[in-house]
Amino acid sequence: MLSETESLRRATFADMNLAKKSVVSAPPDMSIEECLHTMAANNVLAIPVTSRAFPNKYVYILSTLDILLYIVSRKKTHALDLSVSIENAMTMDAEMESYRIFERDYRDTLEATMLVFAHGLHRALISDALNVKPPVVLTQSDIISFIHKQIAQSSDQISVFSKSLKELGLVTHRVKTMTVNETAIDGFNRMAAHKILALPVVDEAGLVVSTLSASDLRGLSKDTLEFVHLKVQEFLDKMGSSGKDTWSVTATDTLQDAVNLLVERNAHRLWVLDEMLRPVGVVSQSDVIAAVLGVVAPSARG
Repeated sequence: MLSETESLRRATFADMNLAKKSVVSAPPDMSIEECLHTMAANNVLAIPVTSRAFPNKYVYILSTLDILLYIVSRKKTHALDLSVSIENAMTMDAEMESYRIFERDYRDTLEATMLVFAHGLHRALISDALNVKPPVVLTQSDIISFIHKQIAQSSDQISVFSKSLKELGLVTHRVKTMTVNETAIDGFNRMAAHKILALPVVDEAGLVVSTLSASDLRGLSKDTLEFVHLKVQEFLDKMGSSGKDTWSVTATDTLQDAVNLLVERNAHRLWVLDEMLRPVGVVSQSDVIAAVLGVVAPSARG
C-alpha cells in the first residue's frame, strides 16, 4: 500500500513542469559586487559558478550565505573589498552546501532531493542527460509550490497537513533574534556564527517588527557597504529591502496553513508567535519538506 505522500516522492522533475529561465551563472573572475547585483537583478539567492577550464561546466553554487560569511570575516579585519573575485567567497568548508553541487536529472524522482532539502540543502542543479531541456536551479520554493499544487489537486486528505505546528515540534523557544537597537552588521555576525539565513527583528517588548536576512545583502556595493553599520531598520530602508514583509503563524495553525502562506506570500520562512506575539519558533521550507517525508524537521532539532 502506498503511503499518503508516495505520489509526491515518486514524481519526477519532468512532472514539475519547471517553467524557469535558463540558469544565470557567473564566471569565477566575476567580482563579488557584480555578483550581488546580478543576484538582485535576477531575484535569485544563489548563482552557479562555471569552471575556468571548462566554461560550460558548473563547479560550485555561490549563495548569499557564502557572501555573508565572507563579508563578516573581512569586516572584522577591515580588509573587505567587494571588487575581488567571487572565488574569494567560495567556502572550503565541506559542511557548507555550496562546497559541492547536488545534481539530478529531469527523469529522477523527487525523493532523494526532498530528503537532502529536508536536512537543510536549499538548491539543486537539474540537468538533462539527453540535452533536450536546459539545466535549471531547483530551489526549496519550487518543491513547496509543487507540494501546494498537488494538495490542491488531490481528493485525498494527507494527514500530516492537518497537524498543528506545535504537534510537529516547531514551537521550540530557541529562536535567535536581534533587536531594533542593533546594527545590521550585528545581525549578520549572528547569522554567520549560527550559519542561519535570517533573524526576526524585535522591539523593546519582544514583538517581531521585521526580518533581516542574507538576501538583504543583494545589491550591496562599495558605495552602500557602510550601511551595514546602521541600525537594522535604517539599513533595510536604505537597501529598499522587504524586511517589513514579515509573515507569521501561531502554534495552533496547521502545516496546511503554513504551506498556503509560504506560497501565497512567496516567503522562505514564517515566524511562530505566541499569544503575546513574541517569536517562539520558525517554520522553514526545510521543515515543511521534512514533515512530508516524516523525518525530524531542522527547526525541531536540539
